[in-house]
Amino acid sequence: MTSGDQLSVREIQPGDASLLTDASPSWGSIVRPLLAAREATTGTTLIGFAGALPVGLVELVWTDPVELRNLHVLPPYRGRGYGTQLLLAAERTVSRARVLRLAVGLDNLEARRLYERLGYRATGEQQTVTYTYVDSAGVERRATETSEFLIKLL
Repeated sequence: MTSGDQLSVREIQPGDASLLTDASPSWGSIVRPLLAAREATTGTTLIGFAGALPVGLVELVWTDPVELRNLHVLPPYRGRGYGTQLLLAAERTVSRARVLRLAVGLDNLEARRLYERLGYRATGEQQTVTYTYVDSAGVERRATETSEFLIKLL
């Protein structure tokens, strides 16, 4: 990561819907639930900006333990340390919780390497879920994924 790759991070705000939708069709499909969680105080989302451009986001859900979901950096901005910076910002946000939990797809080795490098450890607990999502072209798709839960003591 070079010094020009510093990310500014802030919590999602009600006016961010069009900003996120314009940045990525897949973000546009989840922005309403993210804002609803903020309003209901059941979670928050952190947005990472490179200058004025939103390039990544991460969702935190206020469960016990706190769960990290939807860590995503837009493809043109990957490999610059933004995922690490978002993850560390999420950890700072929930540091009083003492434990952060996340699920990573068994086939998502790149993400797993990131999490393990930052101190997350496998629990052995797995889940399989089927969900719909909007791809980068704006097309709704359906997927089934098996994930393993990882935790980190903060």
